[in-house]
Order: sequence, then structure tokens, then C-alpha cells
Amino acid sequence: MTTSPHLSELDALFNRKFPFMGKAIGDMSSLFGSRWQASFEQFLSKVMQSPDEKEKAVNGYVRFALDIMRLQKQFEKTGAYPEKSFDQARADVYDNAEYMQTAYLPGLLLSHFLWPHHYRQQLFFETAFLNIMRRQGAQRFLDCGTGTGYNACRILDTLPETTGRAFDISPHSKAHAEQQAEALGVGSRLTVDLQNLITDPPDETTDWLISIEVLEHLEEPVAFLKALRGLLNKEGKAFITAAINAAEADHITLYRSTDGVAEQILEAGFAIEQSHTAWAYAPEFDGQPIPQVAAFVVTSR
Repeated sequence: MTTSPHLSELDALFNRKFPFMGKAIGDMSSLFGSRWQASFEQFLSKVMQSPDEKEKAVNGYVRFALDIMRLQKQFEKTGAYPEKSFDQARADVYDNAEYMQTAYLPGLLLSHFLWPHHYRQQLFFETAFLNIMRRQGAQRFLDCGTGTGYNACRILDTLPETTGRAFDISPHSKAHAEQQAEALGVGSRLTVDLQNLITDPPDETTDWLISIEVLEHLEEPVAFLKALRGLLNKEGKAFITAAINAAEADHITLYRSTDGVAEQILEAGFAIEQSHTAWAYAPEFDGQPIPQVAAFVVTSR
């Protein structure tokens, strides 16, 4: 990685501070090759330029990943997520400044490049949705549950004529998304609103909508999907994803298969054009519940 100084610096941090995760970057580079390496290097060069920024990101990622590993082991034993209401998840995670800023957001951001299933989903997003937006001359999109802001910023960075409006309930997600957009030079084209889309629907509809790994965070995901359906124009397309068998501190609805997500998407009034499922890793024993991400390109019907 001599031509990727930022990525080499990140790799050195992992090996120096957390040697048990020292293979993370090397394994992903071996698996996905030069394309992954170039895209990650470009991202780091804009968003995490300084050594201090990289160190904070690595610290946050490791804390985030260890929390998830602990919860996943518990899930393997019980077969269920810990019972938690949305209000509890909001208090424990989304409104918790310390956890969001030092673990959740940096951890989730790096997971786009360091988790194989998240990166495979990004490749599907590019081929099945982002390229269609480009070919059809997309001018505007809505991002419903922006999280880190990564996907909204990716659209804006790829399609320079496009503007976006993102929504989230966490003030820390809003600040993170805005900061990332500024670092990437697309801040003037992104608006981020603190807004609950079910109780306070936006005042616009769109031809292009994304909602990435939101459904599992909700008590009533179908109600949210119906709210998304109301935002999508008749000829519009949406990219909707969910996490399956993935125990995290703020995951409430347990999806055990891609079919479970698809059934709710159809119930909400969408038609499914394409779908894609990626697994986090190979099972170690028969019946082991493996974290997955399921992605759908959908239209109104």
C-alpha cells in the first residue's frame, strides 16, 4: 500500500493499538483488491486527513465492533435481541453524545469499508441504483435515516448536479453528516433535518429515495415503510436495506431472513425490482445466525 499513505497510516494504527484486529485492512485489500484500496484511500484523504482524526476513528471502530461481537455472541445463545423500546434505544444511543461521537458514528463509518457485507452492499448500491440515477439525470434525492451521512455524501460526490435532503432523529448524526459533507466539498448541496418521518412527514416527494439500515431500529417498520412510500413519486425508485440476524445495541426488530424484509416492503405498497443479500462471514457451526444485509431496489405500484 505504498501508494496509499492514508490507508497505510490507518493500518499501522490498527496493528500498533489493536493487534487482534491488525489483519482488518490487509484482509479486505486481499478480498476486494485495488478498487477497494483506491476508494478507501480517496475517502480517508478527504475525511480523515490528520493522524488524530484517524486515531479517534480507529478507537471508535474497535469499541463499536467489540460491543457488537459481545451482543452477537449473546444472540447466538438466546436466539433473540434484548427487549428494548425505541425510546430506550434513542436514550441509550441516538441522544447519547459520548457513545455516538466516540463509538457509534466512527465505527459505522469505517464499517462501510472494513466489513465485507457492508462493502458488497455498497457495490450493489453503485451498480443497481447510483448508476441508474446517473443515467436518468437525477436532480434531487431524499435520504431517510442518514446515520453517518455516508451514502448521501456518496451520491453527491458522484453526481455533481444533484442536491439532497437527509433526515435523522439524532442531532449527533445530523452534525456528523454535515461535517462529512463539508469535508467532501458537497456541503452546499445537502440539507440535513432533525425530523421523524412518521409523525412529521416532509413537505416534498421525490423520484429518488434511499433508506439504509433503518428498519431494524424500529418497533413498527411497516409504518415507516408506508411513510417512505408516501414520499416516492409514481415513477420513482428507492433503495431500502435492513440488517438481518445482527445484534446491536439499537436493533429492535429481528429479521431472520431476506424474505421477512421483502414481505414488509410489499405490504407497504412497493414493488421489488432487484434485491441483494450479503453475509458478514462464513458460519462456524450449523445453525449459527450470521449477520447479513439485505438491499432492495423498489418502485411504487
